[in-house]
Amino acid sequence: MRATFPTQLAAASRTAEMVGPVAYVLDLGAGGAPWTISLLHANPQAHAVVNDLAPVIEVARENVAQQGLTERCEFREGDYFAISLPDAAFDAVVLGHVLRAEGLDGAQQLLRRAVDALRPGGLVVVADYFVDDDRRGPLNALLLGVTMMASTPAGSTYTYAEFKSLLAAAGAERVEVLRPVPFQEVMIGRKAGGRT
Repeated sequence: MRATFPTQLAAASRTAEMVGPVAYVLDLGAGGAPWTISLLHANPQAHAVVNDLAPVIEVARENVAQQGLTERCEFREGDYFAISLPDAAFDAVVLGHVLRAEGLDGAQQLLRRAVDALRPGGLVVVADYFVDDDRRGPLNALLLGVTMMASTPAGSTYTYAEFKSLLAAAGAERVEVLRPVPFQEVMIGRKAGGRT
């Protein structure tokens, strides 16, 4: 997590510029909180709820404090499948590099939780390494998928089409893929019911 933080911060910072304003952010499985940091820097009035497990959330706290953003964050320690979340409260929910560790059932459940927590028109942000629909590349995404399969009970890789389908099934529409920096992709969608 610490080793990948600079790369994720660069991708998150560019993505924050691309997606426009948000006021209230939920970062599920935040890791070192690069997405929270980037979205708060891009939106000076915004606040965030930062979630991860006990040992990890301490790293998020450190990184957020180093950026002078602690007063704008609430930290919620716990399992992202189990923590209490309000319905229709957030402008953006981030799932940064967590879904490929959860298997299909877990990914579906987490995406539903994320979209349910969004206000109508709110943005779900999925940072991951997607594979081509024929599963022949890109090499980086395939290798990271193998790592997930080897080191997590349910880890997997997902194609672009599979992720788009998962987002749609969870209630997201207008799904698109952003490429904020080389070798980093972000899939975004909007909760139905917002302005077009």
